[in-house]
Amino acid sequence: MAMTPGGKAYVANFGDNTISVIDTSTNTVTATLPSRGNPEDVTVSTTARPRILNYSFQAFDPPGSTDTVAGGVNNRGQIVGRFQDGAGVVHGYLRQADGSFVTVDPPASILTIAFDINDAGTIVGLYQAPGGAFHGFSRSPAGSYTTADFPGAVDSEFTSINSQGISVGDYDLGNLTTSISFVDARGKFTSFEDPAAASMQTAALSINTVNFIAGFFDDAAGGEHGFIRSPNAQFQNFDFPAGDFTDAYKLNDLGQVVGQYATNFPNHGFIVSGAMALAGPPSSCQFLSFDYPDSQNSGARGINNLGQVAGFYRVRGNPARHGFLATRVTSEEGDQNNQCLTTSHFPGKPGVGFASFDFPGSNDTEGTAITPSGEIVGRYVSADGRQHGFILRGGQFTPVDVPSATFSTDVTWVNSRGDIVGTFGDTRGTHAYVLSRGVYTTIDFPGSNPANTATLGFGISNAGDVVGVEFVGSDFLHGHGYLFSHGSFTLVDFPGAAGTFPTMVLDGSRIVGTYFGSDSVFHGFLLSGGNFQTIDVPDSTFTWITGMNPEGDLVGFDNDQNGNQHGFVLSDGKFIPIDVPRAISSEGNGIDPEGNVVGRYVTADGKTHGYSLKCVACPRHDATPSTQTEI
Repeated sequence: MAMTPGGKAYVANFGDNTISVIDTSTNTVTATLPSRGNPEDVTVSTTARPRILNYSFQAFDPPGSTDTVAGGVNNRGQIVGRFQDGAGVVHGYLRQADGSFVTVDPPASILTIAFDINDAGTIVGLYQAPGGAFHGFSRSPAGSYTTADFPGAVDSEFTSINSQGISVGDYDLGNLTTSISFVDARGKFTSFEDPAAASMQTAALSINTVNFIAGFFDDAAGGEHGFIRSPNAQFQNFDFPAGDFTDAYKLNDLGQVVGQYATNFPNHGFIVSGAMALAGPPSSCQFLSFDYPDSQNSGARGINNLGQVAGFYRVRGNPARHGFLATRVTSEEGDQNNQCLTTSHFPGKPGVGFASFDFPGSNDTEGTAITPSGEIVGRYVSADGRQHGFILRGGQFTPVDVPSATFSTDVTWVNSRGDIVGTFGDTRGTHAYVLSRGVYTTIDFPGSNPANTATLGFGISNAGDVVGVEFVGSDFLHGHGYLFSHGSFTLVDFPGAAGTFPTMVLDGSRIVGTYFGSDSVFHGFLLSGGNFQTIDVPDSTFTWITGMNPEGDLVGFDNDQNGNQHGFVLSDGKFIPIDVPRAISSEGNGIDPEGNVVGRYVTADGKTHGYSLKCVACPRHDATPSTQTEI
């Protein structure tokens, strides 16, 4: 039963699938509400937001499983978790994007749990040895296992790994009821605890690409609360409204965190948007309760950058749990959440001159820049998970790979002369490069050791000036911008920012990009004539500017208050939206002098496609749906 401040009682009627609403002033039943499943309890919240979920749900179980829990899901749609076989043994598993399963068990383990998988396919988790101790492990994409433990710990587990290979986990000193969190920066261990937690009661469960960490802790009274830890070790703790406990499990790069909460007895999943920008408790519009349809018990355990959610559920009368993958389904109305809708964010609909393209055989293609002659450059991921650059000219793709690259090649911009800038990785580290007339030139920030300092190349002007970012180790979030012109480097740092990321330069005096502010929010910026100007999309929680043309039109992408990603063009002081129809997210990356834009969009099946859109910044542009073509 639950009571509202107005004196109404909501009573769950176990067995007949209804909830009664009682006016306590007259002791009469004023309404009978249908329930999706036989209710055991009911909670009324005046702050948690109502919303109709536009998701498709796919349930799954590994062969022979009697109990399945899904954990992390990467941007390729691979899911890891644990299952119990008929003999009661717990194993880890990898579910491939095609639905096939691989059992994950380190040698000699008697119990295994796989917690997370990054985009490269590296899996982390825990296993129990025959002697009873728990150890952390990683599994390479090729299937080899490595055991790793926090130094001096009795028991350890690795719970998450990001795209840079940095892991988080927990350890204890012999008491399994305790938990101390740690970060493993490729062999360098650092422990931490939430300041509001009881001693040795902090569990780190997720780390994203920019090194924000999510998890939960127990306070001195035994209450469980979620937390977000920023890269500079600042904590923001939160609780789901009316929840008995709140556990945060996974945080994606867009600031969406998923987890689990309870109301007296039933467990529910949740999504919180804008988590990396929290400066206090989340607003009611940032919370979303998330349950598998008609389930008696649910939990959300993983979320990727496409918004796909992995978790578990069970039905009434059966204690067995099952895994699920939920994928956003787009509609004309979108998710209905009338109490939280904003009117100032724009509903963009590209139409005239829209074309989609994919590198042959790739499920992940992205356009990053376009020349006045219509030549498009970008990046794609091949079937082996490696990233490559490409040039698209006259409908024909040409791969771009730096000859010395051993890990990846990225293409980010092309100028009017066809000179390309980007980044590549080799055995010595990460470097920027320029490709001009068939000749590759490596760029490394002066005085840096490529083994522990990365240099990224983002933009190149028609004169050959290059802008990018340099940072130490894996700390991209606190990187410094640079301008490389006529053989000399100049630092480009937004005043007071924690990190600055220039993405395009027109001449020596006009640079655009993004900075990470002291408010832990990403903002766009324009540097012109030595003066910095902040640029934010209205009502957004995240703004990233990717490029600029000679006319001063800016292109980029943003996240709205519901965590949805949109592309945009800023022209003559007006924001023009780019939302590809039937896509679950859209992004603008490059813009030419005529206002033609290239970028990427993601469909509900998790695939990423490149696109070009003609004349977005032209007054004659007709923003109405039109035919979509493949180029």
